[in-house]
Amino acid sequence: MKRTIDAFQREWFKLKTEGKVDLSKLPQVPAVYQENQKLHDQLTFLQKELDAAKIVAERAETTGRKLCKQRDLRKIHHRRVQQEKDKLNAEIEKLKATYEKYQVKFKELSGKYEALRTEKMLIDFQRKGLIARIEQLEKTKQRLTETLDAQKEKEVLEDKAQDEEIKKKPADRPTKEPTPIPDEVPNALLEKRFEPVNVGLSVLKSRKGHMLGVSTVAVFPGKDIFATASDDSTWKLWTIPQGDLIMCGEGHQDWVSSLAFHPKGLMLATGSGDCSIKVWDIASASYKITLMEHAEAVWALDYHFSGDFLVSGSMDQSAKLWDLNMQKSRYSYRGHVDSINTIKWKPYTNYFMTGSADKSISLWDIRSNLCVQTFSGHNNAVNSLAFNLAGDQLASGDADGAVRVWDVKMVREIGNYDCGKHAANSVTWDNSGNYIVVAGDDSKIRL
Repeated sequence: MKRTIDAFQREWFKLKTEGKVDLSKLPQVPAVYQENQKLHDQLTFLQKELDAAKIVAERAETTGRKLCKQRDLRKIHHRRVQQEKDKLNAEIEKLKATYEKYQVKFKELSGKYEALRTEKMLIDFQRKGLIARIEQLEKTKQRLTETLDAQKEKEVLEDKAQDEEIKKKPADRPTKEPTPIPDEVPNALLEKRFEPVNVGLSVLKSRKGHMLGVSTVAVFPGKDIFATASDDSTWKLWTIPQGDLIMCGEGHQDWVSSLAFHPKGLMLATGSGDCSIKVWDIASASYKITLMEHAEAVWALDYHFSGDFLVSGSMDQSAKLWDLNMQKSRYSYRGHVDSINTIKWKPYTNYFMTGSADKSISLWDIRSNLCVQTFSGHNNAVNSLAFNLAGDQLASGDADGAVRVWDVKMVREIGNYDCGKHAANSVTWDNSGNYIVVAGDDSKIRL
């Protein structure tokens, strides 16, 4: 090998010296070892990348198998859920069919119940009317018998004279005998026709008359005078429309919450947070009677059309019938489970209504001292009640701002008006019976 290389070197040197070989045209002889090393390094690098790729592929294959298992489990779970959903839908459809079936039956039974309840109420009214008529006939018979006896006639005349004297001064001389409950009289206002209130109302005059808030207002019967009661424990009389102060009454130890004028305007009854009721003589501006049988604040008052009786509603959940000639309570009415906020007599009758914070309205008969009917429908405390002049419709306002109109005879709701989110503190009818005026807790009056 060495001799061959030496011979090659001699021959190559000879050609080079003779100029027969152009070295610039000859290709460069590669360095075989270097090329082999580079290829070896590239092969090693590619082998490592291949091994890493195999590891990644194995991991990806493992992850894929796991995902496939999870997919299969989710498919199974989805099928199970779908089956349960189909089962529930089938049961819902069955329940809907059953509900529709019973709904028809419920409507039928509700109609029968309403008819029976209406019939029962009419029978009760007729029975009470007949009982009152029988009592009236018996009283007439007794009077006719007494007129035949001169001595009894004299005693009757003396008793009448004494009764008249007591009625003139009920506070100074209370009677021991209960005042007879008078017979109902025809409503004289039914024959009159009144024009609707002018819708374009505006403020005529405003006066700062009390130290604290005004709690209620009442109009003097037959005169342009009105009374206000306040949380400053006073009541005041004002002229209409001048707004001049006429009289101021002081005597309560706490806020005055309610006012009620005697039908003839001779007296004014006030209820207070000191649990008392005072009956004031308008002429002397002093109270003549103080009634103290309620256990908590008195919220509402109203006079009977005869002027001999007064009803009151209190926070102690009771209503009381007061005999003003006896100067004490004749009967306490209990049935509500929360405060009685408002109370009103049905015009020219012996029935009165109470509205309570327990969301109900009750109709009471002072002859039987029983609750005749209950009106349900309010979703919050009942704050105010008002009869129209005919006495056949009742308006009620509650703490949600809802005003409902009721047919008293049929005991059903005939109207529902939303006055906003603020409480309806007081409601009243105009004389025509076409409009209802609502005083809200947002300091607005709505018609």
